[in-house]
Amino acid sequence: MEPTLNLFKALLIIVVCVYAGVEATRQLIAGGNPAEYGLAVFYGAASTVGCFTVAWLMARASKETRSDLVAVEAKTWLMDGLLSSAVFVGFLGAWWLEHSSWPHYAPLVDPVLLITIVILALPVPLGILRDSLKEIVGMAPSEPLVDEIDMLFVKDPQLAQ
Repeated sequence: MEPTLNLFKALLIIVVCVYAGVEATRQLIAGGNPAEYGLAVFYGAASTVGCFTVAWLMARASKETRSDLVAVEAKTWLMDGLLSSAVFVGFLGAWWLEHSSWPHYAPLVDPVLLITIVILALPVPLGILRDSLKEIVGMAPSEPLVDEIDMLFVKDPQLAQ
């Protein structure tokens, strides 16, 4: 059951990453995205610390419980932390650029950081997907068991109906 759940979670994360990458590319082509600051910088910092803390705690728990499900959840929190840190760095970077002699580059910070974080984060769900598929494929019954089931159907054709 866990490999199937992990497979679907990985697929969902991959879809979100691809969507975020496509949208960031569209924003970059359109000239960027003007950043709005205020509480967003504080939210980015708090969210980054929170996500990385939960990821660390869950990774530790997954080692203690030897649960693949908890390990995948820890990786998901790690990715959330990476995304939160990109948002935080993006707002800080755009704020710095707006107050420098290069304010015209400030709108490009957000999409460039998002594209970078997607490229760096995508291997995590792809690895989970690969591992889950290997485990699901490996769950096939052994040949002797398949042969035994086939023999039952040969002996009693009504079982096949």
